[in-house]
Amino acid sequence: AEGWGNIGILYRFAGHNELAIQTYEYALELDHDNLTVATNLAFLLRKEGSLNEAIAIEQRLHRKRLQNPYYHALLADEAFHKGEIDSSINHYKRAIRLNDNVHEFFFGLSKAFYQANNIYASKKAMKKAISLAKDPHLNKNYFAKLNFLNNRISLLRE
Repeated sequence: AEGWGNIGILYRFAGHNELAIQTYEYALELDHDNLTVATNLAFLLRKEGSLNEAIAIEQRLHRKRLQNPYYHALLADEAFHKGEIDSSINHYKRAIRLNDNVHEFFFGLSKAFYQANNIYASKKAMKKAISLAKDPHLNKNYFAKLNFLNNRISLLRE
C-alpha cells in the first residue's frame, strides 16, 4: 500500500490527478487503515471538488486520530507552545489513557503541570517518566529535573 501511495503522489505531482485518485483508492483496498494514503486521497478529492467524498474520508481520519495517543501528544505539544496549558494537560492525559507506557507523555505532562504551577503533580508525572524510560542518559536528565522539582517543593514548604 505504501508503494502505491507513493506512486499516487508521483501522479499528483505530474498533474495526473485522476490516476492519482485511482492509485490512492487501490492502495486503500490493500490497506484500509493507511492514514497517509487516506489523507492524500482526501486532499486530492477536495482539490478536485469532490467535497462530500473528501469530508467523509476526513471524518474517518479524525475518528481514527482521536484513538491515537501520539496524535493527542502532538496536540498537547502544540497547546503547550501556544501557552494553552490546561489544553496541553488534557491532551497529555488523553494520550496517557490511550497508552500509559510512553515516558515522553509523562515528561510532557510534567512540564505542563509545572507551567500550571502544580509542582506536586509535575513531580508525580516526572517519577512516572523515570520509571518508564530505559535510556540511562535520558534517566539522568529526568533525575536532574526531578531534583529541581524536589528543591522547588522544599522552598514551598519553607
